[in-house]
Amino acid sequence: MDIKPLVLIVEDDTTSLARTASLFEGSADIIVATDGRDAINALADELLPSIIILDADLPDMSGFDICTRIKQDPRTEHIPVIFLSGYDDFMFEQQAFAAGCVDYFTKPVVSSRFLLRVNAHLPKGKKIK
Repeated sequence: MDIKPLVLIVEDDTTSLARTASLFEGSADIIVATDGRDAINALADELLPSIIILDADLPDMSGFDICTRIKQDPRTEHIPVIFLSGYDDFMFEQQAFAAGCVDYFTKPVVSSRFLLRVNAHLPKGKKIK
């Protein structure tokens, strides 16, 4: 029996947030954070996400800093982080991978391709349909 994944989406732009959340509608439970502080607080809860979709440019801290913090914490280091950014720049992509992400996409995404890669990084038994 498959269990719905829990997806943390960290995005400050409401349009991008709605688009990203719609990709998981009915297939995953979603937690939303609109800035770095909310993202870190969400991870402090007992219920840890299966995967994190992270914007690079947030109002209070960069997605790179958030990803680095996630990967330095033994409780969260195993959670895959996928950047979903408006920056189509190789330097940003390099910085994201250096921070510990497993994948990097630029907006807007092709939903089927994005979900294919999300599923590749989700733990066994937790897949997006």
